[in-house]
Amino acid sequence: MTATNNSINLFFTLLLISSILSAPIARPHLTPRPAAATGFQPYPWLRKGAYFVYDVRYEQISTSKYLVRWEVLGVRGDVAVVRVTLLNTSASAVAEVRLSTREVLVGGRVFGVTYMFFERLPSREGEIKFLAYYRGRVIEALARVTGVSSAGYKSTPYGRQRAYLVVAINPIILDLIYDFDTGILLEGLWEAGYEEAFLKLVGLGHMGYCRLLKTNVDLGPVDVFYELMRFVVDNLPLILFAVALAVSLAIMRRRARRREGAQPY
Repeated sequence: MTATNNSINLFFTLLLISSILSAPIARPHLTPRPAAATGFQPYPWLRKGAYFVYDVRYEQISTSKYLVRWEVLGVRGDVAVVRVTLLNTSASAVAEVRLSTREVLVGGRVFGVTYMFFERLPSREGEIKFLAYYRGRVIEALARVTGVSSAGYKSTPYGRQRAYLVVAINPIILDLIYDFDTGILLEGLWEAGYEEAFLKLVGLGHMGYCRLLKTNVDLGPVDVFYELMRFVVDNLPLILFAVALAVSLAIMRRRARRREGAQPY
């Protein structure tokens, strides 16, 4: 009984240690700056130096991929200045973005619409009008938001994050998964006809899929229970070995004590 109790105690101790080890090291949250007099900046993370790297493909199953990085050069009220770089060739372009509409401006003219961010901390689900760029013009696509009242999750390079989905109803297909806390695009898929302005800036306007690979922005808390279970599954052989070793040592110690007690004085 003592050996069994010892093994159980050790097992739960290992689980506790694994939960501590599996918890990600939190990157400091970007502190919101006051709204400028020229407009309201609704994204606390959107400030100079923030960057994002995406895996971009023609479609999700394509083997050929491109790496696209966009970074914030500055923010002035409702307008952000960004640089988009195609890392495969180092081609880059600079543009302005109206934060309230996500319209991308080049030389003062509307160049397109970006899907790289949307509403953070959404409060309701249902149908919305989603500004998009379709067949050469800006449109208000009819879309549906899900994953708000019943939490959805998406695996990212930084853990499993709470996320929500924006799906276009008309015209289709435009499926976008956004991080719940920041509104950053985690993964997107769209049909020919839709264009993403940041990708279009570096000659990839015909692409229809992208996935976040890297960022220096804090995406918020991860799903700790899921990460703990994943740690246990990934390290199950090691954990089972440690438990078996602990049980064996406990049995050997118990037998040694019995032999000591059986020796005559």
